[in-house]
Amino acid sequence: MAKLRHLAISVKDPEKAAKFFEEAFGMTRAGNAQRGVYMSDGVINVALLNFGEEPVPGFDKGYEGLIHFGMWVDDTDLADKRIKDAGGT
Repeated sequence: MAKLRHLAISVKDPEKAAKFFEEAFGMTRAGNAQRGVYMSDGVINVALLNFGEEPVPGFDKGYEGLIHFGMWVDDTDLADKRIKDAGGT
């Protein structure tokens, strides 16, 4: 079974968002990203990223919200097949 391990969120102020995740959810800082902060609950990682004037690939300029998610799988070839069989690309 695949497991969710990573979320990337575009935010205006990564530091403010990080403090919110600390206070609201008890998450801890796992490190700094080029554009923001990585937060963790010990299992799942959340990247809080500010793209500034650079558009988020695939989104309108100034977009805030979910950018992508990452799944942990044991067999990437099997996962690829299952994604395609389910209608994914």
